[in-house]
Amino acid sequence: MKVIFFDLDGTILSHQTNSIPESTLLALETLKTKGILRVLCTGRHRKELEELHVSHLDFDAWILLNGQLILNKDFSILWENPIEGNKKEILLSLFKNKKYPIQLLEKDDFYINYVNDDVRYAQASIHTSIPDISEYRGNVIYQGILFVDQQKEEQVKEEFDEDVLITRWNDYAIDVVSSQGGKGNAIQVFLKHFDIEKEESMAFGDGLNDCSMFEQVGTGIAMGNSHPDLKKQAQFVTKDIDDDGIMFGLLRYGL
Repeated sequence: MKVIFFDLDGTILSHQTNSIPESTLLALETLKTKGILRVLCTGRHRKELEELHVSHLDFDAWILLNGQLILNKDFSILWENPIEGNKKEILLSLFKNKKYPIQLLEKDDFYINYVNDDVRYAQASIHTSIPDISEYRGNVIYQGILFVDQQKEEQVKEEFDEDVLITRWNDYAIDVVSSQGGKGNAIQVFLKHFDIEKEESMAFGDGLNDCSMFEQVGTGIAMGNSHPDLKKQAQFVTKDIDDDGIMFGLLRYGL
């Protein structure tokens, strides 16, 4: 085993305790001594990592925004996949017209066009603050978050006349990235860059946005608290995050 990819919410970070289990911290340190690369692979933005007090963790690389950015240990860009062309124009038009609450995510910052109860509910569920309201700043956009329910999600899909990758992470929120995005695509890029075979990689996750991650690694381990569909795809289902799930899964594979 040469590299292990870890989702954040519900995998590394418990929202029951709003902290990282001690057994998980010990597991990450043990992997380091074995020379196994540890990569955080999350839909989160770097600013959110700072707010959640996890940006100090000693990961060897960071895959952020559902695979739109691969950053080196020092947060410099290793690879990027921005939203461009017509997809970007549609997203910006919806943002400026305020048809839906939309958060735009750049490399170092993010902001939203307006706030309603859907935004408040979704942000509260992930224990992060509501983004500042701002106008589009002209910078590179890597991801959009649209705060819509399932009915409005169908409207959003009709808005884009080009394919985008849409992933729901809350009853009132979806991530929108380019159709070439997703955690799985970023993992493919990472493995090729470091000349690592698929069979030499592993991933831990709990949500639907981890399905593509499991497709691109040799071993996918679902947390006990995972979405049922991810458990079906996993090679092994470990214990819940708050029941030392990371440690249990690594012990299961002799790591």
